[in-house]
Amino acid sequence: MHAIASLLGATSICIAGIAWALLVQGKLYLLGFGLLGGGELFYVYYLNCIVSCSKPERMRENTAYTNLITVTIGMMPIVFGLVSDRYGLRASFITAIGILILALILVQSGLPRQPTISGA
Repeated sequence: MHAIASLLGATSICIAGIAWALLVQGKLYLLGFGLLGGGELFYVYYLNCIVSCSKPERMRENTAYTNLITVTIGMMPIVFGLVSDRYGLRASFITAIGILILALILVQSGLPRQPTISGA
């Protein structure tokens, strides 16, 4: 199993949770919370990948850059609210799925299967 499998797996679980919430009604809808709970771990796996690829002297800096992503994440409720107001609630779910699919594509095409410490 390659090193980015956990990134791909957790992001896929998050996509499944959002799709489940978008498509399923009734009591089965509640299973989406479990999927989203597992899927939200993708940030931990992304951070772990950054740390494992960083030279020891750059680890804090790279971790800080990665943590700056959370500023953008903090603004996403505003974005999803605007999308919902303009195009409807379903559109915000579809937007979230699109963003996560883009993340999957970037990870799959941009990260090495077995990350190594750069410059080592």
